[in-house]
Amino acid sequence: MNRTCVRLVIGSAAVVILGTGCAKQQWQQSQRLEILKEADKVTLTHVVAPGETLRTIAALYYDDPAKADAIALENGRLDPEAVRVGEEILLSFDDDEWARADLRRQALVPFNRGVAALREARLQDAGDAFHGALNLDPDFFDAQYNLALVWLKRGRSEDAEAMLLPLLDRHPGDPDVVLAWGQSLFYQARFTEAVHAFDQILADDPNHREAAFSRAKALSAAGDRPVAESAWRAFLQRHPEGSWADRARQELRNLDESEGEP
Repeated sequence: MNRTCVRLVIGSAAVVILGTGCAKQQWQQSQRLEILKEADKVTLTHVVAPGETLRTIAALYYDDPAKADAIALENGRLDPEAVRVGEEILLSFDDDEWARADLRRQALVPFNRGVAALREARLQDAGDAFHGALNLDPDFFDAQYNLALVWLKRGRSEDAEAMLLPLLDRHPGDPDVVLAWGQSLFYQARFTEAVHAFDQILADDPNHREAAFSRAKALSAAGDRPVAESAWRAFLQRHPEGSWADRARQELRNLDESEGEP
């Protein structure tokens, strides 16, 4: 999947609780397609977009990041990750591979339309576009993930969780998916489960800012004041500057003000 992403939040800055994860972005459309009948193969020339590697390109067209090594070899490369934006990459498909890849090519059109709508907070249009992409290619991971984000932003947390659980089975270590899943749990008031989800991310990346913030927020919502206070202070030690830090300090003030309340 394309790892280049932007952060999206629910509501205005004054009322935001958690973010809604990292939206998967538009894929660069392939530029040329040629059917080589004599070899009974299809070749496609893909132009590398910002944030792409051979692994993400292999995942997009073949549903297999490990195909990056074969793509590198076909393109005379030794390093599968050493690609440049704007560079042309030749991809080859047998009949079965092409049938799968062609569905993905078609699904990119509504998918990219959905990403544009999501950026502009046109949630109904975004949801319709991602549904359209999935009607063409039901296994399109990024479309499933972005549709889950749309549902989170629309308050449909249970629907978001139902979409995210199969993605977790396919990519259990994907921090974006785990984060969105934890947020879906948070909005269902399943705070302890949400904390465990955010802990999974922090175990691999202790500096993951949104996971740390979301974990502290879930602890606060669960009413575990001492542990929540410790979590907020730990967050500020790692992330002392910026708007996230300002919000964390406000959360600490809220805990102090509520300390004497019944």
